[in-house]
Amino acid sequence: MRGIIYNCLGYVNDFLTSIRFTLDLNFVKDITVYDLPDYLHIEVDGKTYLYITSPMKLFKESEILPSKKLQLAQKMMVTWQKYPEVALVDRFYSNAKHSIETENFLSAIIELQTSFEIFIRNTMRLIVKIDGQRQNRPQKEIEKEIEQKKNIAFRNLIEQHLSKKLGEKLDFFKHPVVYKWYKHLYKIRNEIVHSGKYFVTNDEAQAAYDSYVEVRNYITDKLVEKKYLSEKGNVDLKLFEEVYSNPKKNDEIYQKLRKYNLVPKDLEFLHDDNK
Repeated sequence: MRGIIYNCLGYVNDFLTSIRFTLDLNFVKDITVYDLPDYLHIEVDGKTYLYITSPMKLFKESEILPSKKLQLAQKMMVTWQKYPEVALVDRFYSNAKHSIETENFLSAIIELQTSFEIFIRNTMRLIVKIDGQRQNRPQKEIEKEIEQKKNIAFRNLIEQHLSKKLGEKLDFFKHPVVYKWYKHLYKIRNEIVHSGKYFVTNDEAQAAYDSYVEVRNYITDKLVEKKYLSEKGNVDLKLFEEVYSNPKKNDEIYQKLRKYNLVPKDLEFLHDDNK
């Protein structure tokens, strides 16, 4: 029954997408299982059955969020604003979980893989920074290596560079955890982007999600083992501050704003290293 409901929603949303694209009616939105009534009466062979469309929603929506939980959410927003490269990993991951729960499986695959790619590139940046500090390398040299790593193809970044840093061969086909991620997430994402795969089943989406969690946890454990992360798996966010929140960068940012005429050239720029 769940599969039938999903297929019906898929057909309706395909039609809505066609309307939105063909007629340029961009306000038309897709519908999800949460837009349906909580209960549907389904008739089969003359008998009527009561079908609960989304039982977990009925359990969760009655929960009252205490102030402490709301404060945690506010703190997370502040962290995201200060460290946007970290926020992207979390946001795409959160969006993917929402897409799975609302049965938008195609989007879930794209969002999971996007989150993982950003996670890997953040990981390489973290490793380069910490290794540079351990070796007392000049800051400019560290930044230069980070820039070089940005242009490396994703697969090469994992199989060659990350493998070397973690001391383990993360081969896409030979490493059991990495291969599971490759088979259930990376490969399906490429089929969507490059081969026109349009239909993703619930089982495929769940397998993709499980593989994402497993490979990300595996790499995180390795980072803890190599002391790139704390024992609890946390990262020192101060390592990322100089790009987005270092007062020493203020003048550089101001000059770029002037260069692209985003601020008046006669605007006085005030330096305050205490903020």
